[in-house]
Amino acid sequence: MTDKTRPYCLIVDDDRSAAGRLVSLMKQVNVPWDVEASFYTDEVLRRCTIRKPDYLFLEVEMPLMSGFELLDKVRLQGCQPQVVFVTAFEHYAIKAIRAGAFDYLLKPIDVEELKLVVNKLFDRSSSWDRKLSLSEISARLSDREMDVARLLLTGIKSDEIARKLNLSPHTVNTHKKSIFNKTGIHSISEFIARYIN
Repeated sequence: MTDKTRPYCLIVDDDRSAAGRLVSLMKQVNVPWDVEASFYTDEVLRRCTIRKPDYLFLEVEMPLMSGFELLDKVRLQGCQPQVVFVTAFEHYAIKAIRAGAFDYLLKPIDVEELKLVVNKLFDRSSSWDRKLSLSEISARLSDREMDVARLLLTGIKSDEIARKLNLSPHTVNTHKKSIFNKTGIHSISEFIARYIN
């Protein structure tokens, strides 16, 4: 039984033993989250529909689709978790960063490295658990991201933002993902609700 008032962490790995080990390590470092593991793409997407995860620990190499492809599908459902990619291969690090990952863990996962990542996630959550001023938002974003952020705060949709800024809708969505990642915010409604002018 999960507590829907607690943060929700979903571990995604087609290797059941690796997923089980990560669940055990999470318990070992006493994360105050509900932690579940999933092994199938359809199941992951179903869980993201029922209860959007706050944290997603995602294997990169899986048989049906890569972690990057699965993350795109998760985000298309309106789910914007903090993502930590988990893999045995170092060469995915740059791609993970470009995909907006919060962090990157190499297998076999070391408990001390996991603690560092978890602590950084806590710091991100606690530092943004309050209202945001425009100056605070500006300090974290690029000039173009700020242009998009200002328009997001007015409540207009992405296609209209694209027209106003002479950008493609894809570029606007890329900026939105970056804004959410840098501010620790998960949706436009949360962004507007936590902004103070």
